[in-house]
Amino acid sequence: MDTLKTYDITEEIFESRKKALSSEWKQVVADSDAIWSLFNELLEENMKLGDFGTLKMLYFNMALFLDEEGQEFFGVLVERQRMELMEYKTQWGVTKVRIVTFADPCPACKKLDGKVLTIQRALKTMPIPCKECTTTMYSKREGFCRCMYSAVID
Repeated sequence: MDTLKTYDITEEIFESRKKALSSEWKQVVADSDAIWSLFNELLEENMKLGDFGTLKMLYFNMALFLDEEGQEFFGVLVERQRMELMEYKTQWGVTKVRIVTFADPCPACKKLDGKVLTIQRALKTMPIPCKECTTTMYSKREGFCRCMYSAVID
């Protein structure tokens, strides 16, 4: 819920969504279902706006949420990275990016650190999130790659 508050989703909006879903599904829905529904609504709104910066943060927060719930998150991390690349390409006119790792990267991510790619190549191959990443977050499920892109200015 704290994460949703950063997107102006109040307790009232959350409770209203939970009530509406419960009515639609004819059963009491879990908080996580209402939260996921609100995340998806935010995605739709920002897709229409083409706001890649907000979209990348939404996808990241969705991946964290899925990890906390013990659910598969890798595909959502892929979309987070895609949005970052699209933001660089469309909003900043960047043509090349460098892969940057956080402190203490796993061995697989460490191999990618510093690698420079064109945006087109990165979008085609999606080297991050790294499929072999062993980093964990809340659930201790491996693969929560924290690598990111940095703009390369020629």
